[in-house]
Amino acid sequence: VYGPDARSEPQGWIHNLEHGALVLLYSCDKGACDEAHLEELRQFSRGFPASAICGINPGVVGPVVARFEQMPTRYAALVWGRALYMDELDEQRAYDFYTRYGERLSAEGRWIAPPEPQCPAPTPVPSPTPAPTSG
Repeated sequence: VYGPDARSEPQGWIHNLEHGALVLLYSCDKGACDEAHLEELRQFSRGFPASAICGINPGVVGPVVARFEQMPTRYAALVWGRALYMDELDEQRAYDFYTRYGERLSAEGRWIAPPEPQCPAPTPVPSPTPAPTSG
């Protein structure tokens, strides 16, 4: 969690996005920098889930929480190729966004996102074959 005065460059957190992290941005200009909002951001980081496919624990590649002013809302949750803009921090919505879009596979089981996955794609499990019927 980068505080309002900490230096965090987009190039740094873009690298985390490439590896499957969630980046949560907040805007001081839009009112997210008082102590109550900053504590809410710290709580968000502490309660973060493991990644959906690789099971990467929080703190390894994300979440990254950083100040960023060039956005239309007070908060933005980012994963590779997607953004969720929020006027209020909705932790559950951000967690759901991450687990749905942070790591994604195609129907064929190939990686869609992130561009640099942190684990091999799971091997598809064959469907059970129906038991033969006697007739």
